[in-house]
Amino acid sequence: MLSILNIITAVFVDEALAATQKQKDLLIQQEQEMKSDYLKQVQHFFESVDADGSGYVTLSELVGMVEDPALSAYFSVLGFEIDDAKRLFMMLDADGSGEVEIGEFLTRCLKLKGEARSIDVHEIIYECRQLKRLNQELFAKMYPEAKRKLSLTTQLEDMAVSSLAKV
Repeated sequence: MLSILNIITAVFVDEALAATQKQKDLLIQQEQEMKSDYLKQVQHFFESVDADGSGYVTLSELVGMVEDPALSAYFSVLGFEIDDAKRLFMMLDADGSGEVEIGEFLTRCLKLKGEARSIDVHEIIYECRQLKRLNQELFAKMYPEAKRKLSLTTQLEDMAVSSLAKV
C-alpha cells in the first residue's frame, strides 16, 4: 500500500515539474515574441522617420517627426516622450556621426525600453568613479600641490557613495 502511494506521489510530482517547465517555456516564448514585436514596431517607426530613405536617421529627421501627429503618437506608444527627441538622438548616436543607422537604432531603443535595473545604476556609479579617478589624476599632474587635498576629499566622497550604494 505504501509503495502504491509512493508511485502516485512520484507521478504527481513529475507532472507538476513538467507543468512548471512548460510554463517557463511559455513565458520565455512570450518574452521573445514581445521583444520581436517591439523591434518590428521600432523598425517601422525608423523607416517612417527616415524621410529620404537613406537607411539613416538624422537629428533633423527625428525632430521633424514631432511635427507629424501620427509619428509623434507612435513615438509615444513606443515608450518615448516627444520632448526627449533630441536627448534620445544624442544617446542613439554614440559615435557622434550625426546619423544613426537602423541596427544601431534598434539595438539602442531596445536597451532604453523599460525601467533602469540595479545593474544599470551600478554601472553608472562605476563609470562615474572611473571618470572621477581619471580627472583627479589629470588634476594632480597639472597641480601637484593640490594632490594631498584632493586625496582627502576623494576619501570622504567615496565613503559617502559607498554608504549610499548600500541603501
